[in-house]
Amino acid sequence: MFMSNIDNNGVNKTVINWFPGHMTKARREMEKRIQQVDCIIELRDARAVRASHNPLIDELRGNKPLLIVLTKKDKADEYITEQWVRFFQSKQIEALALNLTKDNILNKIDKKIALLMQEKHKKQLSRGIKPRATRAMVTGIPNVGKSTFINRVNEKKVLHTGNLPGVTRSLKLIKVNERIELMDTPGLLWQKFEDDITGLHLALTNSIAERVLPLDEVLQYAYERLSAKDEFHKHYGFAARNLEDFLVEFAKTRKFHLNHDGFDIELAKKAFLKDIQDGKIGRYSWELLDESI
Repeated sequence: MFMSNIDNNGVNKTVINWFPGHMTKARREMEKRIQQVDCIIELRDARAVRASHNPLIDELRGNKPLLIVLTKKDKADEYITEQWVRFFQSKQIEALALNLTKDNILNKIDKKIALLMQEKHKKQLSRGIKPRATRAMVTGIPNVGKSTFINRVNEKKVLHTGNLPGVTRSLKLIKVNERIELMDTPGLLWQKFEDDITGLHLALTNSIAERVLPLDEVLQYAYERLSAKDEFHKHYGFAARNLEDFLVEFAKTRKFHLNHDGFDIELAKKAFLKDIQDGKIGRYSWELLDESI
């Protein structure tokens, strides 16, 4: 949940606690199973690359080779996403951005895993050992696209998908082909977000369930960012002076009428948030490369 705390300077800060019981269980299970895999594929949302990185994954993976996959690139700013990929590659980290519904996922992942395992396989072959299929653990925060990713790599539906945080709650092993096996994991968040911006970006990319959102705070932040772009006003077909006026006009255009006179502003808030989360506002990235990863 979101909690209001006062820091040492007397400033009111929003501290977010979000750690359901199944996440504690998932972490323990991942700790046990991490030794059974050869590499880690970490999925991050291309719209919020920093916020969608779970520091627990760094703790758990140790020295396992890492591939970072930026999902939902079709909803993010193309140029900014390319910058992020180049940044990771400059740090000797394999990375790529994917449109999970359209790209040839298997081909791209097959090549990247081959690169990750190249040195290990070379050593095995030099000792006369035939390399077995590479077992990769697919990790990431809730609703980043893990089940869709695995289904597309496997080129058939093997996992249930849904546009809700927390659909996957157990670890599953899927044999893709003779070269790749994927271990699915539940979406895992860390226990507390001390910085407000991380929580806001996770809310705007639908990685935190709606029931724990400070909705007014999230929408105010989003509106201030988005309304600076001409494309935003063109998309909705009207301009507004502030969020309050925008929500009234938005409710009118969507015909969110109350039973009595007026418009349902609460419904408008939820619908506006969903527009943002679903990428209906156009391609937009919440985090730039010059921000901390």
